[in-house]
Amino acid sequence: MNSGGSAQIQPSSYSDPVCGQNNIIVVHTSAGTYAALSSSCTHACCVVSFNGTALHCPCHGATFDVTTGKCTNGRASQSLQVLQTCADANGVYVTP
Repeated sequence: MNSGGSAQIQPSSYSDPVCGQNNIIVVHTSAGTYAALSSSCTHACCVVSFNGTALHCPCHGATFDVTTGKCTNGRASQSLQVLQTCADANGVYVTP
């Protein structure tokens, strides 16, 4: 994944605390650094996407900070759940 890139994953072992969905987005924030968050918007459980600077909900326009999960604009009243990540030469690992 290139810096600034993202990937959506759906591990069966994860269920976010607000929507009960298993959607996770992993964003490559800088060289060797990744952020993983629930990608289910806390307002209406729509799946958010990465737009290059923030996470964006296509349903009602909420935006979220990529590293903290905090809502920066819109109707969502709760933050996205942030998950632990680590990376090595073999890949990026997310701990749900």
